[in-house]
Amino acid sequence: SGPCGVGFNCTDSEMGHLYYTELGGSQNNPPSNTGDFQNLASDLYWYGTTHTNPDNAWKFDMSIGYQGLSAKTITPGFYGIAVRPGLAVVPEPVSSTLFIAGAATLGFRRFRRRIRK
Repeated sequence: SGPCGVGFNCTDSEMGHLYYTELGGSQNNPPSNTGDFQNLASDLYWYGTTHTNPDNAWKFDMSIGYQGLSAKTITPGFYGIAVRPGLAVVPEPVSSTLFIAGAATLGFRRFRRRIRK
C-alpha cells in the first residue's frame, strides 16, 4: 500500500500533507489557500510513491482530499506537482578549474604572440 493506504485525512503522504496541513483543506472541501502554487487544479494528481503493481499509480484527488490507487492508463491522466525542493545545478570544482586553466593558457599564448610581433 501507499504511505497511508487509501482514504481521507492521510497526512503522512506528500500530497496529503500538502492538502491537509500546508494548504488547510479538509475532507470534501478543497483548500482556498494555494500557498506558493499557481493554477492548482482541483483534480487528480499522481505522486511518485511506487506501487507493487506496475500498472497502478498512487493518486490524490485535490477536489475532495482522497488518496487511492488508479490505473496508469486512465484518460485524460493525472496532473503532477513538485512538492519537494529541487537542486540547483552547480558545476564541479574540477570542471571549473580545468575551464579556468584552459582559458588562462589560451590567453597567455595570445599574449606571448603579441609580444613577439
